[in-house]
This record gives sequence, structure tokens and C-alpha cells, in this order.
Amino acid sequence: MLFAVGGRDGEMYVNGRALTQQWADSLRTEVPDLASDVTRLQAMRTKRLDSPPEDRTLALAGSCIDPNCHTPH
Repeated sequence: MLFAVGGRDGEMYVNGRALTQQWADSLRTEVPDLASDVTRLQAMRTKRLDSPPEDRTLALAGSCIDPNCHTPH
């Protein structure tokens, strides 16, 4: 199973590690059935990293009540 979380500065984390090319290739080898999902997450990562910082806010703008969340949104 894959789980992804956006992190600081637009980085995408999958299963606890930054989604680098090396990690993506390893995931594709370990779980070939999810290769298309890894590719889709890489595309999301690229889009996030290429977007201006002001566009990196969460879609939950104004409704986040997580006390551990320290990012403005």
C-alpha cells in the first residue's frame, strides 16, 4: 500500500520517504502493481515543486483544525 503526504516546501513523501527518483524506482520494483500510482505521485511532486510558494497552500484553507499544523493556510 502507498500513502503520500505533501511536506515542507512542496516535497512529496511516500511511505515516509521523500519521493526521489531512486525511491520511486525502488517502489516500482517492490510493488509493480502500483507503478502507475508512483508515476502519478511523481507528476504531482513535480507540479508542486514547480509552482510558486504562494500556490503551495493546502486545499483545506480555513478549515484546518490540526494543532500540529504550523503552515499558514
